[in-house]
Amino acid sequence: MELEEDKSTSKEDTKQHKVYLTTTASISRNAKNEKTINEFTLGETIGKGGFSKVKMAKHDSDKCFAIKIMHKPTLKRERSLAYSPRGSTSMTNNLEKAYSEINTWSQLDHKNIIKLFEVIDDDTCDYLYLIMELADLGQIADWNREEHKYKRNEKIFNWVLTNKLNKTTFTSEQQKIEAVAKFLFSQITDGLSYLHSKNIIHHDIKPDNLLFTSKDIVKIADYTVARILPPGQDKCFDAEGTTAFTGNLLVKC
Repeated sequence: MELEEDKSTSKEDTKQHKVYLTTTASISRNAKNEKTINEFTLGETIGKGGFSKVKMAKHDSDKCFAIKIMHKPTLKRERSLAYSPRGSTSMTNNLEKAYSEINTWSQLDHKNIIKLFEVIDDDTCDYLYLIMELADLGQIADWNREEHKYKRNEKIFNWVLTNKLNKTTFTSEQQKIEAVAKFLFSQITDGLSYLHSKNIIHHDIKPDNLLFTSKDIVKIADYTVARILPPGQDKCFDAEGTTAFTGNLLVKC
């Protein structure tokens, strides 16, 4: 990873986005018994993945962030396949995949991409911390375990109707749904177009990885299985990602 070893997380550089690498993790508890990591105070868990969890965190400057936390020994034990740009495979582990995600993510700077600000990676600490932009309204849809289906995030739906489509007259609920979908989809395509312009394939577009902020912006998150294609190559030769959201021509039964 070619990250700049410095610390400036309290400020966002809008001219040239940089991702900083911090090699010291100071973990303790404050007077309120809240866990702290360097200058961040951890809050509630706002997301969970197969090998990570995401917590809300407040910087000493009072700015809020999200922190992705991964247990390095567990990731290193978990073996997985690594794909070459041409589709050949080799064995690796999920810690190497996490570093690959950081390498890809650190190259991105677009309004529709969740920004990565800082990586805290201390050789004496078992955890890897990724300090990233907080999408305060959450993901566009949530999986309902009881009904076994995704349900739209009503907070986002009502936010868009109230703040962006408030001058539009609707004659049916379906018109509202379609208008909100168009508003979100146009931003998703902008984000994907940017990724493709950088020869990057996201590989896992699904409701869980499409977030929204109170600044009316869709954010594409999670670059765990993203691929950077070599110059001149426009095809990806593997079908890694969430099977339910993968094109049926790529899924082998």
